[in-house]
Amino acid sequence: MNKVGILLVFSIALVFNEGLQAEDYYSPENILKFAQHLYEEGEYIRAASEYQRYLFFSHKDEDSIIYQIGLCYKKGGEFSKACEWFERILKKYPESDLLSSVYYQSAGSLLLMSKYEDSISKAKEGFGKVDEERLHYILGLNYLKQKRWDDAYLLFSSIMQDKNLKDSSSRLEEYAKEGRNLPHKSPLLAGILSFLLPGAGKIYCERSKDGLFSLFLIGTAAYSAYDSFKEDGRDSIRGWLWGSWGGFLYAGNIYGSTVAAKIYNQRIENELFTKIQLEIDLLK
Repeated sequence: MNKVGILLVFSIALVFNEGLQAEDYYSPENILKFAQHLYEEGEYIRAASEYQRYLFFSHKDEDSIIYQIGLCYKKGGEFSKACEWFERILKKYPESDLLSSVYYQSAGSLLLMSKYEDSISKAKEGFGKVDEERLHYILGLNYLKQKRWDDAYLLFSSIMQDKNLKDSSSRLEEYAKEGRNLPHKSPLLAGILSFLLPGAGKIYCERSKDGLFSLFLIGTAAYSAYDSFKEDGRDSIRGWLWGSWGGFLYAGNIYGSTVAAKIYNQRIENELFTKIQLEIDLLK
């Protein structure tokens, strides 16, 4: 065979080999491997697309792949799409072995979207069909967000078997107790205290420096007004100026104390909800 013939045969073999490689790349098995690789690398949205390509090319509608697509969207932060894929399993595979995980992940996705009532309904939908401890966990988180402290406490204290949730449940049980007994400052009482003694309301709200400063300012203005009236009589301009200024500070001190009580209550509650949110974020 001459050189031209050899070159022609080599070229044909090369093109044929590339064709086989291209065909192999688009095989369902390799698409699935690539999807799994993307998932392991944390590229969840791309992985979801590849899993969907696998379903298309394999002509199979597998509940495990559908579940994986939902999980990809959930981990990728697209919770609404995740719910759609989880719901697809519940409709097409009502006897799936994945039902327990599907209800848990679906209710968790709704919780992450702050759709508390929908999340509660989805969790309760799974009662009697699957392992309920994980659903109790999701319900408890919803109840914490709704400030239903007693309901949350009962649920978290009932979780004993699932080792993956036990430590978190113990913490959340304590948060429920903490929420039930959150320290509370009365805005009305704070205002009354500052009416009786300037700054006392702020001291009651654990803002001692602000309270003492208010007492000092109002006391100084009151004494200056008194001293001016004593020296110049009732027509003392300085007396009226100091008195007006003192009255303004006095009224502001009362209002500020009621606001300080509200701020205190909100701060204490926010600190608790920050800890609760950290537990919810672990669902992602």
